[in-house]
Parts: sequence; C-alpha cells; structure tokens
Amino acid sequence: MVLRKINAQKGKNSYQCEVNIDAPIQKVYEAIAENVRDWWTRDYETELAKIETKFTVRFGETFAIMQNEELTPYKKIVWKCIEQHHVNETLSKTDEWNNTKITFELKDNESGTKLNFLHDGLTPNLECFEICQNGWDYYIKTSLKNYIETGNGYPYKSGEDEAKKILSGSV
Repeated sequence: MVLRKINAQKGKNSYQCEVNIDAPIQKVYEAIAENVRDWWTRDYETELAKIETKFTVRFGETFAIMQNEELTPYKKIVWKCIEQHHVNETLSKTDEWNNTKITFELKDNESGTKLNFLHDGLTPNLECFEICQNGWDYYIKTSLKNYIETGNGYPYKSGEDEAKKILSGSV
C-alpha cells in the first residue's frame, strides 16, 4: 500500500487513521476541501480552496493557520500548518503543530470512498498528542463521516461543552 510506504519515509509513528465513507469520492473531496465549517470548526476563515491559500481554524482561544499544499481533485488534499497556538492548561508548548502536514488521500472502494488520513509530525512524543489524537478521532471518524453520509456533522462551535471536552482531552 502506497500510504504505508510514504508513512515510513515521512512521519513514522505520526497519527493516522483510515475511514470508509458511504459516499462518492467527489462528495468526500468537496467536504474536505470546501466545507470545513460543517465538520471541523464553525470558526473558519479562508478564501476559495486553491494551492497556497491560507486558512485559519479556531477552537476558542486555540487556532491554527494552515496552507493548502496540494489539491488534487478527488485524490489528495495536503495542508501544512504554518502557525499554531494551542491553549490548554496541561501543555507547556503551544506550537507543536508548526510545520506538520495533514494529508487526506481518497480512493474509490466497493462501498464508496476510503479515506486515509495522516497528520505527519503529530507523534506520541508531543505533549499535545493524546488531546489531538482524540480530536482527530472525533472529527475524522465521527463528524466528517457523518457529515458526508447524512449531511449532519458535529463541528466545534464556540461555547459547546462536548467539543470543548474533546479538545481539552477530558473525554
């Protein structure tokens, strides 16, 4: 499998997951590239999705500025984190995502689309790993999947208790 070969060369031990989504590949690609507000966070600032476009995602006081590194329609999306500030009382480091890359690889399968997700550089030796692992598990495996399959995602909304619990690591 190509993804595993890439992982061995890049971020060995980086967070990754695989999700089967009951939807056509075009719908999955568009949800990731264009509808971040509907599955990750409502507090999202961007221009149109194109190469080198920067966008900001916010989770209360926590924010990340990402840049589109690759947008290959219906196949692959790569974001690079160019700046991050993670607010959490248990963390002494607030910028551990800086220069990490987030990759979404899409493949057709018998039931719709297989999504391979990799956060290259998000490794167990980082202080934020457990918090971020829980967050990605929720946002990729639950919110994004549900948004694509049913139209109802569960993005972070400022002030909502459940999302705050996930992002604080208390779930």
